[in-house]
Amino acid sequence: MTSIGREAFFECTSLKHVVLHEGIVRIGPSAFHKTSIENITLPSTLQAICDYTFLGCTSLESINIPPSVATIGYAAFSGCNSLKQVDLCGGSPMIMNESFHSCPKLDHSNIIATGRMRIDAFRHFARADIFRRIHAMNSNQNAIIENKLNRVPDQIVADPDSNNSGKISQ
Repeated sequence: MTSIGREAFFECTSLKHVVLHEGIVRIGPSAFHKTSIENITLPSTLQAICDYTFLGCTSLESINIPPSVATIGYAAFSGCNSLKQVDLCGGSPMIMNESFHSCPKLDHSNIIATGRMRIDAFRHFARADIFRRIHAMNSNQNAIIENKLNRVPDQIVADPDSNNSGKISQ
């Protein structure tokens, strides 16, 4: 077996711990959508995390993504509201739109430093919060991140320091 199929474990709420064996190269769309996964071990052979793969996995707190992964699909981790840590393990995958949408606890500074993401991969993160988190990074990483952030349209960036807290800035 080289892939996990579309919706293979969709809404399987008894699923808590997963170890995928070496040789798996692709996790299909919605494969673990709305499961109760708390942790998952991905193989070093994995190349693609497809669209919606972990959408709504509210118990998932961290994940290590092997450097072999070339693409993290659309909304792959969207709605993982307990997700705090994503380790790219030195890789630089293309991060598609809304991949980490509505992941309010995520420390995303190591992810955006890859420089390979769609403009709204982190929709609903606050620009001010991102700048606070990256201040300790080296100058090359800062330049990459600030360049990307300066291209983000203001209408999709909420500012937690404004009087319109929780609203989208215009």
